[in-house]
Amino acid sequence: MPADKLGRFMTSPEFLRRANAAVVQACRGLQAKGIAPAWIERGPIGITMQGEQAQEVIEELLRGSEHAALRRQVVELGKQEGDTQRVSEAVRTVARALLLAKTAMPAEGAFQEAIAAMLESVKQSRTLVEIGLLMVDAEAATCDDVFRDRKVISDALFAQRIEAIRNTLILRD
Repeated sequence: MPADKLGRFMTSPEFLRRANAAVVQACRGLQAKGIAPAWIERGPIGITMQGEQAQEVIEELLRGSEHAALRRQVVELGKQEGDTQRVSEAVRTVARALLLAKTAMPAEGAFQEAIAAMLESVKQSRTLVEIGLLMVDAEAATCDDVFRDRKVISDALFAQRIEAIRNTLILRD
């Protein structure tokens, strides 16, 4: 399955429905054998990010005096009609691209095409690009790779994909 198609499927409600059904079926199977299932409930991730969660990401990214100018730009962009939603959508889009970098099977041509199409709307605003670049830098600096199978997506490939996302955001068509 091409990376872009896999990424779209993994972010779809259908994937979530199937995953939840598989978990329920596995739990029932354990219970039928007399085993009490145990699990950890995690909060929502970038894919299911709602407007409030996107706002939290923006606030976290723009914390500190070094981002004061960008914080003002985001506030100004948010004052324009409809652009509050546009900022939140940009955060969700970059989060999806970063998740794709961790989960898409190695097929770099398809990966490049998928992120180019995905990030096109973000590239329409310099402010959104700057927010996206902050997200990419934050992701590159973290060790939280819950979704990445290092046997499939090596550290080198992941670093290459992070750089590809950064370059896609920087380069204007």
